[in-house]
Amino acid sequence: MLATTFFHGVPTREAAAERLDLPPSTYRRHLARGIGQVCDRLWERELYGAAAE
Repeated sequence: MLATTFFHGVPTREAAAERLDLPPSTYRRHLARGIGQVCDRLWERELYGAAAE
């Protein structure tokens, strides 16, 4: 999901949803969850360092 959206050169999020064969609402829900998980892990690394993984 995140890779398709941010690293595989899709021009829009709508195009990413189509590429993943997902309805736009499902795509947005999963994208928000994925972004949240990345943010959480980055905060953990900021607070506790890489050893916390």
